Amino acid sequence: MDTAWIRVDASPKIGRGHLSRCTALANMLCKYFKVSFLIKREFKSYCESLISDWKVCYITDESDLDKLLSRRDLLIVDHYEIDEEWRVRYQSAVQTLIVINDIPGKIYGADVIINHCPGINQEKYSTPKETKFLLGLKYAILRPEFLEYALNENPGTHGEGIFICFGAADPYHLGYFTAKELLASGFKNPINLVTPLVNSELEHLCIKYQNLEIVHQLSASEMINFMRRARLLLLSSSILSFEAIALRKPFFAIYFMENQRLIYEGLIAKGMADGQGKVSSSKDLIGIYKRIERLYYSAQILEQMVEKQRQFLDGKSGRHIGETLYEIHEGRTERF
Repeated sequence: MDTAWIRVDASPKIGRGHLSRCTALANMLCKYFKVSFLIKREFKSYCESLISDWKVCYITDESDLDKLLSRRDLLIVDHYEIDEEWRVRYQSAVQTLIVINDIPGKIYGADVIINHCPGINQEKYSTPKETKFLLGLKYAILRPEFLEYALNENPGTHGEGIFICFGAADPYHLGYFTAKELLASGFKNPINLVTPLVNSELEHLCIKYQNLEIVHQLSASEMINFMRRARLLLLSSSILSFEAIALRKPFFAIYFMENQRLIYEGLIAKGMADGQGKVSSSKDLIGIYKRIERLYYSAQILEQMVEKQRQFLDGKSGRHIGETLYEIHEGRTERF
């Protein structure tokens, strides 16, 4: 087997999203390639427990890759700080270079681009003509636990309460402010909030409202349990959205980063979610409880969302990605 190297980082500031997506991709590729991660050494303490099932090379500098890469290898990049100069340099060092991309535009130095944003199309990119594309939810990079649910066609509108997760990092603490809005409005059903925030105000909120539970660092199985038992999910327009679709759970989406915008627009256009749009600060969440509560009690709308989710994600993306990348890699003419 050739080696598939995955260049990714994670930290409290960066969040876990890229790493989570890449471990999902590793599961899709391990049948076809030896898989090894490339992570900056400064992030080792944060990443080590999250990636214990995989081989990892912790690098001090990008030039460390020169000693590791082979000309028959596959190199996958999921990293916003890696630029065109880096891609062009290492494209010539491996057989196939793949970019996982959330923000289309001019992309050079990639043999393959993966973007699982719903409704995305090739016209949004400017690339060399030989670049190949894996676009849309057919190529959703999800952990196997979630894809299994999508294959089984489980019903999604059962459950009670609301699950809120705007990412493990949630840098603006939007989850906290949303939960606070709901609780202040008199919402009595369970609220499970994923937040990195720890302070006396949050502790006071938990004491005051017995229906609020704070959770941290959820495993895939824990995430599934919390999401499945809720009636409605409040999520950022990220990989979390695709996990909800796989579980067939109705959700209300926001976006606060530019790389989330196209995902949000695709979700709304395809009817797989409702949403607030862009949220720049906690001020944009004032009064949001009105829309969330209306949606929570609108059984027909929730059922319609679930039906759309079934149409657009079939649970077979692991096979689609693994087989397609293997065929592309094997079919490429050796450049050396």
